[in-house]
Amino acid sequence: MYAQGLFSLEDLSDCLSEIEPELIRFPSLNPETLKRRINNFTEQTLSEGS
Repeated sequence: MYAQGLFSLEDLSDCLSEIEPELIRFPSLNPETLKRRINNFTEQTLSEGS
């Protein structure tokens, strides 16, 4: 989806910030794991673009 230009890395970060307080409603989802995976994706994508 990122490769097709459907969202930017800034959009992804902004969305995470917006939904983070509500993640408590989903006990099977670990917020720290999600945040780490998104950060890893962002860092990897930025380094590939360099």
